[in-house]
Amino acid sequence: MPPKPKAGAKPSKGPDSTSLVDHQPPTTVGGRSLHRYYQTNPASKKFDELGITGLDSADLAAWANAKVLREVASGEIFGNARSERDYWKTVQKDGVPFRSVQKGYDWGTDDQGRLISDYSLSEFEDRLKTLEGSLVLGLNSRRRTEPATLQSST
Repeated sequence: MPPKPKAGAKPSKGPDSTSLVDHQPPTTVGGRSLHRYYQTNPASKKFDELGITGLDSADLAAWANAKVLREVASGEIFGNARSERDYWKTVQKDGVPFRSVQKGYDWGTDDQGRLISDYSLSEFEDRLKTLEGSLVLGLNSRRRTEPATLQSST
């Protein structure tokens, strides 16, 4: 019987997944949203960076399954139970996230017309604190002006 060949170093299949990860933390609200989207959808990040021809077969299958996941979950695509069951087995095997963040979330604009997605993270935290304070003031004011209505309903 011939001797077994020794295992050598395997050639790499292209860029590592670690090279696709941004090492710099996001600085804006929109950048943080996009960063979270790519964390929950790694196949979409590879698709956006490399294109459809840059994906290997496993990443292509994971990306395609993630694209139709919501339609399958709502029952819009499959007609019979067997094909749907096979689809869910594939999704579980590929590790496709069932819930993911939207890619192009619209944060809206502030009172001056500035996009909230362009806010720095510290500006956004300050905005949230300001909005929280005004909400508390409004609730306290309402409680003081309508005490009879609130007490009579309980």
